[in-house]
Amino acid sequence: MKSIAHSEIKKGGHIKPRRGVEHTNSFRISTEPRANRVLLDFNESPKGCSPLVLKALHSLEISDISRYPDYDRLSCRIAEYHRISPEFVFLTNGAEEGIRCVMDAYVDQGDTVAMASPTFGMMKILAQLREASINEIPYCEDLSFPLERFLESLASGAALVVLVNPDSPTGTLLKEKEVLKILEASPESIVLIDEVYADFAGTTCIPLVNEYPNLIITRSFSKAFGLAGLRLGYVISQPQNLEQLSKVRLPFSVSSLAVIAGMAALDDTEYSQTIIQDVKREKEFLYRELESMGIDVHMTHTNFVSVNLNERCHDVYQGLLQKNILVKRLGGPLRGEWLRITVGSHHDNVILVEAIRDIIQQNP
Repeated sequence: MKSIAHSEIKKGGHIKPRRGVEHTNSFRISTEPRANRVLLDFNESPKGCSPLVLKALHSLEISDISRYPDYDRLSCRIAEYHRISPEFVFLTNGAEEGIRCVMDAYVDQGDTVAMASPTFGMMKILAQLREASINEIPYCEDLSFPLERFLESLASGAALVVLVNPDSPTGTLLKEKEVLKILEASPESIVLIDEVYADFAGTTCIPLVNEYPNLIITRSFSKAFGLAGLRLGYVISQPQNLEQLSKVRLPFSVSSLAVIAGMAALDDTEYSQTIIQDVKREKEFLYRELESMGIDVHMTHTNFVSVNLNERCHDVYQGLLQKNILVKRLGGPLRGEWLRITVGSHHDNVILVEAIRDIIQQNP
């Protein structure tokens, strides 16, 4: 076969993607190598998954891989865990797929999507891909939720109201009475609440799903259950909403391995509760140690802390990188210069604290 030289390739015009794609930035995932480093950037579980999950995966049979997955058993287990009907449960490939399905099912070009800012970056990206009009209401300076301004913004209407509760990166938790005010102000809107970090807050809005047909909740096995690498999430809402989401979810998007791991994780909820208690204890340790250095630390209702380092932020971030410690540097409308730090194991947290103390002493 004759090879084609580069000069012989016909030069055509630049092929553009659709407008929503062209004008949207991709979600930024760290390009830093992760092997042999202290990983405090993605809010992963410091201890990983339950031993029962590993045991279940080690016991795989050929049919678990060669056949398409069955979702019914896991949906029933999740429903039992949350004390709801199985018809209210919809499995997804991580919580992100659930969010994407909601956007695809309910947001048209030009529709308004309301959200507080800053928040989980995929919310804005997915709305931009739908060519929606995004109404961002900034968090208050103390990182509290801007409830009154948010309610005022809803007076002009929105196809979708987005709440991340607790939020990332602020770690702010909305109380149920605040959520109820937003639901009452948005009877004609879909209200999406992302509860990826809700296990650490010890609260959920799932009981409200029975009363509010416009409420959709996304959750994940990534954090407290330690299954981030298997990409398992779920949506909880009334069946008529899940029927619409099923039209835009890819068939069998959740793998058999994720289903098996999810079942095993729910067989050992004591393990996840141990993780949650460990995180709370270590979060207090980080707060005390960082505050003792004069750092502005924001205690959260999640498995991370947010720290405002102002002019020291660049030096601390780069210094940690040189010491093979990965944390998340935050952009957006927050006042100051912030890092988000995952609550790791005690060993990793001690390494982090000592590294930050050393960096600050070298850069007073």
